[in-house]
Amino acid sequence: MLKLSEIARLRRTVDAAWRSPVADAAAAAWGMPAGAARFWRSSASHVFVVPAGAPGAPGGQAAYLRFVPAGSRQADELERAAAVMSAWADAAVPVVRPMPSRDGRATERVVTEHAELVAMLVPAASGDELDLDELTDVAAGVWGAALGRLHTTSARVGPAPMRGAAVDRPSADDAELVRAAEGIAAAVAMLDPSTHSRGVIHGDFELDNLRFTDGVATFFDVDEARVDWFAADIALATRDLTGVTLDGEPRPELLAAFLRGYRSEREFSVEEEASLELFGVAASVGLALDVLEALDLDEHDHDPDWLMELRSSLRRHLHWHRDRALVFAATVD
Repeated sequence: MLKLSEIARLRRTVDAAWRSPVADAAAAAWGMPAGAARFWRSSASHVFVVPAGAPGAPGGQAAYLRFVPAGSRQADELERAAAVMSAWADAAVPVVRPMPSRDGRATERVVTEHAELVAMLVPAASGDELDLDELTDVAAGVWGAALGRLHTTSARVGPAPMRGAAVDRPSADDAELVRAAEGIAAAVAMLDPSTHSRGVIHGDFELDNLRFTDGVATFFDVDEARVDWFAADIALATRDLTGVTLDGEPRPELLAAFLRGYRSEREFSVEEEASLELFGVAASVGLALDVLEALDLDEHDHDPDWLMELRSSLRRHLHWHRDRALVFAATVD
């Protein structure tokens, strides 16, 4: 996730009509006029939507302009995501393909009044968005099969740190959390590679990153793609089904349907299934570390409502995932 200071800095450039000169500068690399892109949200990246039919909209279709500060960890992730999405699309995997800029590139470096940025433009995925209350056993099976097909497809991507590891981050100064992270990472490192498979994973294959149509699940938001354990990808995708999210509850029938769909495309060992809890906790560690890094702004009475609400939400998630990691780590010491 981007730091709150970065999110606040960008938000100060957004006007009442949700336009920003920073987004305009990035959109110009794809030949779009000022005002075509409108602010949508900021999280792992700044996201602006280009409505279908808007002046300069590529092919007249809706698209999303995403950008992050150049030189940041998120910039590396965005550039890697563009390469992986293109490779998967070439292999006929149902993923949105980044739209080429005027110069034919999947990502562009743009100098703006805000900062130097790395930007990418992706088309809106066609199909229906499903939430948990709309998810049927059949759709859960389609979802699982889509991830199974993804794991059987080869795409080149450089290795990245395990998501739950106590990686070198400026905010990782919570000694108790770091110790828990190290213990959980050690437990992951002890997994037997003869029963646990690794490869290129999506890293965030949740429902809100997919659209469903005619029994096909098209996916996007590939910033977390990396070489990792396939079971980790399943644990990350199914957090809402296993109840390991804030205010979540287990949905065992839908999880079983997901895994049946997955196994229809790729073998998934009993040992891998048993490791889902471990990888779920590793994901909690990664999320807690991400939030610690993002919370870099002190509170002030004049903070806008959106900033106070976002900070409060992040803290709730931080405490929930941190506590979960500490309790689990105590069982593996």
